[in-house]
Amino acid sequence: MKKLLLDTDLYIEFLRRGTYHKLIRDVYAYETPGIYFSSVVIQELLAGAIGKAGRKNVETLYQPFESAGRIVTPTHNNWKEAGDILSLLRIKRKDLRTKIPVLINDILIALSARNIGATVYTSNIGDFQTIKEILTFSLVVIEKEA
Repeated sequence: MKKLLLDTDLYIEFLRRGTYHKLIRDVYAYETPGIYFSSVVIQELLAGAIGKAGRKNVETLYQPFESAGRIVTPTHNNWKEAGDILSLLRIKRKDLRTKIPVLINDILIALSARNIGATVYTSNIGDFQTIKEILTFSLVVIEKEA
């Protein structure tokens, strides 16, 4: 079975618009047993939630995955590897020095997905393509709908 991990940006789009991108609707319709939820994504979504209603909306997204045991969390080794990747990016891409802290969560998402053999789905092409310069993982980039 194919395993999938959706990045935060796709859930934010859903929370803002009330509808998923067509490709994500299809993924949820046909690939539901293979979808996993990242604890990093949960943290990012909760950090952006405003008030009780916002938190409830976020909880509605991830709670079914908690109940099904399909939450993916970075391991201690993932944190160490993320540090190595960030260090390599600082050396290789001096133009990214100020952006390095922003990449931490995306690196952890990519590493967590790789741990379980999942493909990361995102519309955040810039950050994940940068990470792919150092880290090998499966990625599907989705163009944002107008």
